[in-house]
Amino acid sequence: MEQVTITKDISYIKSSTEPLSAEVGIIEGKEYIYLYDVGNNKEVSEYLETFPKKKKIILSHFHPDHIGNIGNVSFEILYVGANTKKYLKNDISNYKVVLESILIEDGVKLEIYPMPNSHAKGL
Repeated sequence: MEQVTITKDISYIKSSTEPLSAEVGIIEGKEYIYLYDVGNNKEVSEYLETFPKKKKIILSHFHPDHIGNIGNVSFEILYVGANTKKYLKNDISNYKVVLESILIEDGVKLEIYPMPNSHAKGL
């Protein structure tokens, strides 16, 4: 597992093939760490749990290599598309379905948009 720094606030964890796991984006705000996807590699979920700040997660879509660790990473809120929500486990209740753009300002400025996805079909 390798974390690559892009700027002082933005980095990512490289994807893997064994097990198949997508890249995980990491954006550090003043109060929260924002994760873009959580991957599917147990080593990644264990690493994410070492972060000292609370986490908010944005899921790109429902494929297992992007959301496989969702039950293994603690978070305050999960942002998902309407189609991805269908694939969440029933015990996940702290989520928000993104139906219109959401602006987050936490020392960094993030805007989450609902976007159609040809790769995963739907929003």
